[in-house]
Amino acid sequence: FQAYAFIIPALSEHERKVARPIMFAAPLLFVLGVVFTYLVVLPPAVQFLQGYNSDQFNALVQAKPLYSFEVVTMGAIGLAFQMPIGLLGLRQLGIINGSTLTRHWRYATVIIAVIAAAMPGADPVTTGLETAPLVVLFIASIFVLKYMDRRDAKHAANELTSMHWRDDHDDDEA
Repeated sequence: FQAYAFIIPALSEHERKVARPIMFAAPLLFVLGVVFTYLVVLPPAVQFLQGYNSDQFNALVQAKPLYSFEVVTMGAIGLAFQMPIGLLGLRQLGIINGSTLTRHWRYATVIIAVIAAAMPGADPVTTGLETAPLVVLFIASIFVLKYMDRRDAKHAANELTSMHWRDDHDDDEA
């Protein structure tokens, strides 16, 4: 909040209009990622790690490595949940649009799976649990970007129509 309160006065009205939704969505997505990790990902991950070769070893879990694993995992997935904001930023820069994401969804799914495999807890259960919400967020991002593309096309068409209308009426007055 302090960072936002410091930054907001320095922005123009147009920049504020863009920044406010992002400032709301970024922490919300991060918290959703952390809560998802805590409730869905960590229980099977910890169970897998504690049960791995349990018939051959007596695993003693120390608090510091366990908490470190949990915090790093929650942070990594919380950051990964920022993907829609990153995709929106790439759209604003003109690098991608909804059609691009739709055409390349297969590549994106593989990249998401690779990112999930690189996150902490690289057992198959945890990797699958990390991949699923990221794919859902990617699909949601496609819908949002397509909506924005249609909205921008509609605004451009309205603007073009109003420009033609003005040109026609300017000619009538002359």
